[in-house]
Amino acid sequence: MLYTKLDAAEFCAKYIADGRSATDDLVTSTLDEAQMILINEGDWKNLIQKIVIKVNNNSFSLPRNVETVLKVYHADDYHLSPSRVWSMGYELLDGGPGPIGGANDHEWVDLIDLGDGWPIMFPIGGTKRVLVAFSTHEDDQNQTMLIRGRDDKHMDISPATPGEDLTIRQWKGGNEGRIAADSVKPSINEFIEIDFIQKPVTKGYVSLFAYQPSDHAMWFLGKYHPKETQPSFRRYKLTGRSCVTTEDSITLLVKLRHVPLIDDTDVLVIQNLPALRLMCQSIHIRNMGDTADALAKQGDAMRMLDQQLKSSHPENTEFDVTMSTSFGDLPTAYSEGY
Repeated sequence: MLYTKLDAAEFCAKYIADGRSATDDLVTSTLDEAQMILINEGDWKNLIQKIVIKVNNNSFSLPRNVETVLKVYHADDYHLSPSRVWSMGYELLDGGPGPIGGANDHEWVDLIDLGDGWPIMFPIGGTKRVLVAFSTHEDDQNQTMLIRGRDDKHMDISPATPGEDLTIRQWKGGNEGRIAADSVKPSINEFIEIDFIQKPVTKGYVSLFAYQPSDHAMWFLGKYHPKETQPSFRRYKLTGRSCVTTEDSITLLVKLRHVPLIDDTDVLVIQNLPALRLMCQSIHIRNMGDTADALAKQGDAMRMLDQQLKSSHPENTEFDVTMSTSFGDLPTAYSEGY
């Protein structure tokens, strides 16, 4: 059974503050806070998932509900084994590989973390361009989304405003991917970088593109969930790949992130109602100023989650070595009795 926002609200409401109804906004905000805290404290049940994605060129962004990549398996004609996930500092290591950008500067196809907090899935590139946005639903037409970014001199766009309100249009006839050129409403300003996007709640998915009015060429930048209002994505770069149109399938082991609870049927990331109840109590106690008791309640919640994790994962003999050498590289002296 998968527990939802409504299940948690009904289970926890009377333990939040002085006792609230399940429909109270404070109940939802407390459940959101409880999940945000507990997600960061461990890899609990259902937090680790396996996903398979198609990658074009040499970079990709994770879905909005995914925090980070833990492990990766890349399969093509030359690489049929697990690859490595490197940190943001990998290219800056003393004696390391240096800047990586092409297909010939790294032997294996690994992942390099490009960081979190990107409001668009892919960069605009080295040329400043105007922007356009399209929705899959007609009711979203003429709503606006705030775009904050910089021009080709890396100066803020309209710093006094700040940013620009970009008008959302509908795909032609409601068919995603089709536009009527005479109805396109591009941004007034040309952007080379985007730092922040504030999008309204919409009825359809909204896609953002860089646009070239002279020939209506478009470059995909991001696609946003109807309930997504301040998008943020984590990006990764594939080593050993040039920026050419090549499509590969890679398998990722990932950890999920918190997405705000909105609808009653939203599935909880933390699938343990007693642990959530304790965490809600902990939040209330902390707000009242008793940090020690709050941490004790949080510790109880984490112990419940730890026990749930142990109960849901049978004992196994898996053994992983995440280091530059393997057992075959141990000195021969060990086999000689030293």
